[in-house]
Amino acid sequence: MNKLYENEKLFAEANNSVVKASAQLAPHDFPQDLVLELYCECANKACFERFKIVYEEYKTDFKENIFFVKPNHYLPEFEKVLKKSPHYWTLQKRPDKLNKDFVT
Repeated sequence: MNKLYENEKLFAEANNSVVKASAQLAPHDFPQDLVLELYCECANKACFERFKIVYEEYKTDFKENIFFVKPNHYLPEFEKVLKKSPHYWTLQKRPDKLNKDFVT
């Protein structure tokens, strides 16, 4: 596994924990239109930018190995953009690049 992927995975796990904890606070009347503010899950270790996403969108787009980033926070040679929205993009790692050891 490469350094870029490890950094992205760390922020993805932190964001997912925040979302799960939020949903557990009021599971029966949790507002589906709640706006979350999450950390960018890009590969840049110096990036601590945040973006807004509606809970329902996050829940719909969340999948294993999908990353949520600020627009243009991606490396086209290593990642594929799956969805573009005004506040965030979703990315997927190119499988053939996961075993390369690139450092940012």
